[in-house]
Amino acid sequence: DLLSDSDFTTVNPAPEQQSESPAESSASVTKPDSEPAPEEQPIPELDTELEVDRDPEPKEGTQAHWAWHERHRWDRKPWVKNSKDQVFNDLYNTGKELWAKYQDASDDYDWEILVFEVEECPTTRIEDKYQYYLREVVDRFKDWIEYNGNLPKTPSRKELADLIRAYKENRNAEIISTPLGMKL
Repeated sequence: DLLSDSDFTTVNPAPEQQSESPAESSASVTKPDSEPAPEEQPIPELDTELEVDRDPEPKEGTQAHWAWHERHRWDRKPWVKNSKDQVFNDLYNTGKELWAKYQDASDDYDWEILVFEVEECPTTRIEDKYQYYLREVVDRFKDWIEYNGNLPKTPSRKELADLIRAYKENRNAEIISTPLGMKL
């Protein structure tokens, strides 16, 4: 029909649809129905609520600001939630790696060396990379003890060494008093 000499405006579109086979016409009818117009597309519902910070940081320098910091002081230290065995293993293995790298790779590293190094670990004057990195590891361990224990004060290096000795002798020993409802 399109190639005929007749005027295009006089061509009736209905006969053109009749020339299609019934299968083609049903396919052409269902295609537009399966693809809704953009304005008809449903908006997908959100599966989760938008996360709202229910404890936003207050204005810096205020009393509320410092109280907020105290409540959130462990947020940047996820390792404090590790298990007791994981913390002691990390302490031992990292101490062993530091010993091999900065001290004496040929020396057999053991728990006694770790205990001695923790006890003697400087808190102020750092003389070399070994002491610097060891102090970082010991401070992480101390953070774990503070977070998980009901201690009246921050443990000293001697107290940390005693905790390591107790763990070495009996891995199932209660190293620190556990808060009610919390498992280590």
